[in-house]
Amino acid sequence: MLQQKFDDLINVMNNFELFQDGDDVCQALNELGKIIKETEARLIGIDKCQQEINKIISKYTVSVDGGAKEPFTLQDHDRIYALTVDIDKFSDLNDDTCVVDNWYELFPNELTSVGKDEMEKLITVFLNGLQGQFNNFNRESRMGTVYIANDENEIYCTPFYSNENEIPFDVHDKKGNHTQSYKIMKAFPTNLKEFEDFKIYYTNLIQIFGAVKF
Repeated sequence: MLQQKFDDLINVMNNFELFQDGDDVCQALNELGKIIKETEARLIGIDKCQQEINKIISKYTVSVDGGAKEPFTLQDHDRIYALTVDIDKFSDLNDDTCVVDNWYELFPNELTSVGKDEMEKLITVFLNGLQGQFNNFNRESRMGTVYIANDENEIYCTPFYSNENEIPFDVHDKKGNHTQSYKIMKAFPTNLKEFEDFKIYYTNLIQIFGAVKF
């Protein structure tokens, strides 16, 4: 819920060009986005702890309801206690134990693999930011396709709709005739570190091909 509302806010702000990639507003939103993502992961962790506690307790509930006397084991006692401590740590945003140790694999680091669909979303947000940063850098309706318009040509680029090990650039003249093609070798990013490298690489690349800052 939190993440979805935040994504909706980013889309609205992008539509009105209220921030540019790398400016103070963008950086503040990135920091807020990280906190929201971490908070949602912590809530999932709390839910997982509660489910495990309920599973342990339900074993004794069934026994009591059936008239039997199931002995409460030391192992179950210690596990429930440990889970309540874990809930406390999940709930405290100032305690990063669960994040550093990646409890339940809810807190991936920058080298953790990111799925293709999720990476495409990250790249799309990045491209939206570039559109507000360069006055001749435009997005088409098809996700990922962008074009740079200058006095002589329109240069089309689709960073992740073709071969995942290259960034294709197609050049058209003002009459729409295809004149040249380029294939820049750059592997599709698979984790957050590679994504950050991709952003730097791609921004430099479009400036070489004629993107002009406002």
